[in-house]
Amino acid sequence: MKKNLSVILLFVFCFFPSVYAQQEQKTTAAVMDLEAREGISKGVAINLSDYLRTQLFNTQRFVIVGRENMESVLKEQQFQYQGCTSKECIVDAGKLLGVRKMFAGTIGKVGKTYILTLKIMDVQSGQVDNSAEERCAKCEEDALFISIENIAYKIVGLSRTIEEKPQSSGPEAAKPPEEKPKGRGKLSIVSTPSEARVYLDGEDIGLTPVQSYECGAGKHQVVLMKEGYEDYLLPVEVSANELVTIKPSLKVHTGSLTIASAPAGAQVFLNGEYKGLTPFTISELRVGDYSISLKLKDYKQVEKTVAVSYKKETKIDIPLGEEDGS
Repeated sequence: MKKNLSVILLFVFCFFPSVYAQQEQKTTAAVMDLEAREGISKGVAINLSDYLRTQLFNTQRFVIVGRENMESVLKEQQFQYQGCTSKECIVDAGKLLGVRKMFAGTIGKVGKTYILTLKIMDVQSGQVDNSAEERCAKCEEDALFISIENIAYKIVGLSRTIEEKPQSSGPEAAKPPEEKPKGRGKLSIVSTPSEARVYLDGEDIGLTPVQSYECGAGKHQVVLMKEGYEDYLLPVEVSANELVTIKPSLKVHTGSLTIASAPAGAQVFLNGEYKGLTPFTISELRVGDYSISLKLKDYKQVEKTVAVSYKKETKIDIPLGEEDGS
């Protein structure tokens, strides 16, 4: 068990920074359970916290550390997770988790109004980046899920406000509410290449191949991530008592390389393989380091190493020196 926790910790500390450094639009983050204030039970606060994690992930701005991974890492480090509500404590938890942002908030009830607060903190600086508040007056506890959706989008600056609709009369009121899918199904994910990290509704469920993973019936969002490959996002619907299998092919990170020489017309060899004559451009070349060799009669052979970066055009212009005695 301890070995498994160490693997989780290694993933959080090492995998996240290396993969997401190239994806500025996504930030690693963790969500502390909402602090239950007066009028809210701890169980309700925990359920709303889990829903908040999913909604923050759905904003496409964050990769959220799942509850189980979060608790395992903090427990491994003997960090007191329960009752961690101060700014200093939350920042310390974020440092142990290896994330860039931490979310924390409260949920309570004053009279007949529920009040939900949320703040996002930068782990490195310890400062609060933004805060938001949602109120739900004269509503049932079920309506708090709508408040969670609203505040998740509000705190990241996205416009999405859903209001609880009042009860109507007449023919519309006679229509039964749309039933949500019931039961559980299974999901298998086999990627090419394998060993891609899989997130189901923001929760880390392991590396591919994932076989017969049990989940609730209904619509889900699957995200696959692997270093050196583009993220793969796919909505999937799972039916009760059925197995859904998806076989995504991940697209490798590529860039382009243009090689010129003076004089032109030199033979281009890339990692020992002949490609053409300068000037020469190779599109959709896999990211990495390459050995280039240029050969032209009566000129000295030139050897160089060049790095190709993701979504960037690398250009090199190599002057050729005449051979001695030419």
